[in-house]
Amino acid sequence: MLRRVVEHFPGGEMLFDGYNRLGVAWLRASLKVGPIKARGAHVEWAIDDPHDLERTVPGLVFDTEWPFPSETELRRHYGSLARHATHAFARTPLRRMGRGLRYHFGAVD
Repeated sequence: MLRRVVEHFPGGEMLFDGYNRLGVAWLRASLKVGPIKARGAHVEWAIDDPHDLERTVPGLVFDTEWPFPSETELRRHYGSLARHATHAFARTPLRRMGRGLRYHFGAVD
């Protein structure tokens, strides 16, 4: 699908959630219960290295990634225990379980 988008449009940006293998395993376990299961979501593939998509989708260029949740979201919506846990995870490979990914292709204004 990404290849078709890049081939069809003269340029653009893509922003989406990217999960590594550990994140996908966690999501698959979560999909078996509660509100996530009710949505009927499916998780089929992982992105361990964001540059892998550049090799898979010619013309797609990786720009940046950012953690979930952001510092602003942490302060606004989470208690101190969650903030401390997130800061601890940020120092480990767990920080890349799920993150936002930004790519561009072609001419971008």
